[in-house]
Amino acid sequence: MEVIHRLGLSWDKSKQALLAGLGIEVVEGVDAFEIGESDPRWPDVQPLISAWKLLDIVTTRFSREELRGASYLDMGPDWHHGYPQPDGAFGYLKETYDVAEYCSACGIGAKQSAPFRMKGEPKWGKRHILQLNWVFDEYFVQPDVWKTVFEPFGVGSCPVKHHRTSKQLTTVVQLSINTHVTVPSIPTPSETCPACGRAKHLHITRGMFPPVEGMQQAHIARTKEYFGSGASASNAIIVSGDLYQAIEESKLKGVHFVPCRQGCS
Repeated sequence: MEVIHRLGLSWDKSKQALLAGLGIEVVEGVDAFEIGESDPRWPDVQPLISAWKLLDIVTTRFSREELRGASYLDMGPDWHHGYPQPDGAFGYLKETYDVAEYCSACGIGAKQSAPFRMKGEPKWGKRHILQLNWVFDEYFVQPDVWKTVFEPFGVGSCPVKHHRTSKQLTTVVQLSINTHVTVPSIPTPSETCPACGRAKHLHITRGMFPPVEGMQQAHIARTKEYFGSGASASNAIIVSGDLYQAIEESKLKGVHFVPCRQGCS
């Protein structure tokens, strides 16, 4: 496991020269570099984060052994493609969700009640799994990927519609994620919405995901707890180690994984 910092700023010549003295190259102007906490230069770089008010994006990289040894893993997106439709004034919310319990101040409470709509068939390229912008707890795959990789694990699929014609798209389906798990202990701070009184946590970017409870025989599930900040809220999506292995062995692209710590099931 390696904690990685991606540090960005609009660099001037003096800061550029100081970093060069540490063996770190950035171009003058807006640029970023990555450094791990095990890097021998980290003790010199760490104080600069606050001193220079750097943009600091923290991620954690795991070894293949750590990933393969996990019973459960948090699945995260590597890309976002397109927007749910209609995208004007977030019109997709009322088109796709039951918003009776939705809070626009924090983003909690929408429940899907209709198929997602897209502008057209996704441009998959070499990828196999995608998320839409604004929707961070739903995944979409190519139908053959669902059939060969996900269906054998009991994962259902939902159709996706072409927004203008309402016809079913042929190169994409939504993964059906109906099981809910709980995360008894979450290390990141929580915030309570002043409008609805419900709470969510900041996304976990450092270290393993906490233990989850309630997976039992399911191979994919969403947490009951919400994560996000501001008006954005989403559930984490958890997969079993067996499903992760199938995704890895099929060399599917579009997602990454964070092992869950052991402790619950």
